[in-house]
Amino acid sequence: MNPPIAVDVDGNELLEFRTGHERDLERLDPDVPLPLSLVVGRHQGSTLLVLNRRRGRWELPGGMIDRGETPGAAAVREFVEETGQAAPDVAYIGLAVFRLKPDNRVEYAAVYGAVLGGRTPFEPNDEVEAIRWWDGADIPNLSALDAEICRSLQRRHRSRCGE
Repeated sequence: MNPPIAVDVDGNELLEFRTGHERDLERLDPDVPLPLSLVVGRHQGSTLLVLNRRRGRWELPGGMIDRGETPGAAAVREFVEETGQAAPDVAYIGLAVFRLKPDNRVEYAAVYGAVLGGRTPFEPNDEVEAIRWWDGADIPNLSALDAEICRSLQRRHRSRCGE
């Protein structure tokens, strides 16, 4: 097995991030759960991050997929709940594969992208203390796993655009 792409301060690992089509979700290993959707929301060159109250880290908005809910619907619901921003139109980007501590369980996360039309004022809530528009530079308490997903997408975008 290849070494992890990124490891966070708790030892959680991003094993793989692969872009593709949403129909790829139908062909995943059924023994590995897909409990989570994340949103890479962009506006004027910046990515929207949330400061998770419990973990104290800047992360991509997202959360658990409810029973009977599609990963895309969960992405939109969680994005709105956590950020207070308008419901975005999301497009499937790809799949993140994580190994989570302390039990080394492997899980999938569906990753969606959204081009956001504006920036709405934020009110803190039970899950999220603050939001910030991230330009890609290192910041304190940044989730290494989520940052690597964003940076991977940026690298792929630059290579496609010939930059």
